[in-house]
Amino acid sequence: MKMKNIGVLNNIQYSFATVFWSIIISDNRVSKKEQKKFNIFLENEFSLNQIEQESMFEKVQESTNETINEHLEILKEALSDYPVEKSRFMRYINECIICDGIEDREYETFEEIKEKLF
Repeated sequence: MKMKNIGVLNNIQYSFATVFWSIIISDNRVSKKEQKKFNIFLENEFSLNQIEQESMFEKVQESTNETINEHLEILKEALSDYPVEKSRFMRYINECIICDGIEDREYETFEEIKEKLF
């Protein structure tokens, strides 16, 4: 089931996007491949069109570590009853990491996210 069909998850699209952004920026560069993975996630899970994806991408670029931690708390609570969707989200961000070459810092961020969500 797509996340958009689960009310509580659909309502926190920004939290998903913010945490996804933390993976993208963890190596201090943003590749076109990473942005494409971000867009695919938003399209597949929330049916956002290209304009909505671009808008969300611009919005999350203003995120800080403080807000990322807040969004991880929101996701942890919302995903507590949805283990399949939680695992699928982790798969999306893992695919983002490997899409343009693996950096240690990206996997450190991935592990931090995993630790806070599980």
